[in-house]
Amino acid sequence: MGTTLEHVPAARGELWIDLHKADEARLREAEVATGLHLPRLEDLQEIETSSRLYVEGGALFMSFPVLTPYQHGEPTRSVPVGLVLQPHRLVTLHYLDAPIFDQAIERAKGIANANALAATSSEIFVAVLEEVVEHVADVLERGNEEMDRISQLIFRDAPDQPGVTAQMRRTLRGIGRLGELVTKLRETLLGISRMLPFLTAHAIWIPSELKPRLETVLLDVRSLLDHDSHLSQRVQFLQEATLGFINIEQSNIIKIMTVVSVVAMPPTLIASIYGMNFEHMPELKWEWGYPLSLALIVLSAVLPLLWFRSRRWL
Repeated sequence: MGTTLEHVPAARGELWIDLHKADEARLREAEVATGLHLPRLEDLQEIETSSRLYVEGGALFMSFPVLTPYQHGEPTRSVPVGLVLQPHRLVTLHYLDAPIFDQAIERAKGIANANALAATSSEIFVAVLEEVVEHVADVLERGNEEMDRISQLIFRDAPDQPGVTAQMRRTLRGIGRLGELVTKLRETLLGISRMLPFLTAHAIWIPSELKPRLETVLLDVRSLLDHDSHLSQRVQFLQEATLGFINIEQSNIIKIMTVVSVVAMPPTLIASIYGMNFEHMPELKWEWGYPLSLALIVLSAVLPLLWFRSRRWL
């Protein structure tokens, strides 16, 4: 499953080889065409910088993580993608679905096709990076909007009602998903920010007119990293606020149970005393003994309630 774009005459070879979910046979075919050993998925998954950024056979090998969704469609994990840049060719590798990178590739293909004769591998590479950064910015904007919605839900003035704790737990799960999203986006931005200095240091063939665009991409990445850090702090704040409201709700429940147990203790004690099966009890034969015991039970329950109310615990 790979797409090959030819933007230059056949004598110069294929300008861009895009390997999307390529099998081993397609990879070997691309290796024969390029004369390079292309990294497999397990190679791209290496986390050390020396494995993500290196020069081999005159080509620059670069990789960074991007978002990919679970089956329910929420981006909660990241997978690596690879780019191999030569003066006359670009190879892109993405073995798993990665929406941000896949969309960037499709946009870059349109840009390259519109300017086929003048396109170079460096121009296509920069276009891919620009599209990736733009898509990351879009996802961060949507994440910020979702945080605004959750913030209004948490801090709005609403009367106490049953199910508040369950609602807060659902909110907490939403905050957790946002936190995971922000973290994965930061991994993507950090990968690009480390890749750009490596590129400028080793790709001396890059046309001078592309360098301002690379500098702009780097500035955008740094600003997005700052925004990502801000969102991460908001996630932490919303998480702590939600946990605080859950603790308050649970404390109220415990307080009610405590009040009920304290109020029930004196009546239980009085009922237990007069429930003893002793023959000689002072009030056993007394005409007003039964009404008195009932009155004592009611009074012993009311007095703690009045005391709790005076302390504003109820």
